[in-house]
Amino acid sequence: TSFVPRCMAGTLLLHIGVDLFLEGVKDSYGDYDTLEYSGIWLITIVMVVFGMSAALIAGAVAALSVYLFQSITHQQPIKGQMTAVSLRSSAWNRSIEAREILEDKATGRHKIHLILLQGHIFF
Repeated sequence: TSFVPRCMAGTLLLHIGVDLFLEGVKDSYGDYDTLEYSGIWLITIVMVVFGMSAALIAGAVAALSVYLFQSITHQQPIKGQMTAVSLRSSAWNRSIEAREILEDKATGRHKIHLILLQGHIFF
């Protein structure tokens, strides 16, 4: 004995499904680049043809592929290089001996080489 008729539950599921499809696929058209948007379509097609479990796997593969492609093509990992002379630390509580070592031309900031990194991993 069900309190909700089957046709009403089916209509509700269809309405929610169409709304989620429109929100996820149609409304997100301009928000992502072509590669990311093709991943959305891949997930949608795999879900319709093979089901939810296969779509989860396809989504994970698509996300990793997009991440790898964008990491390889869009950014150089090295943002810049410099010696420690131009980038000084904000620690003011160093001992006199430590400050003398940092100021010495033979052992100090001139010998420290800094590499500034950028990208997904180096944020």
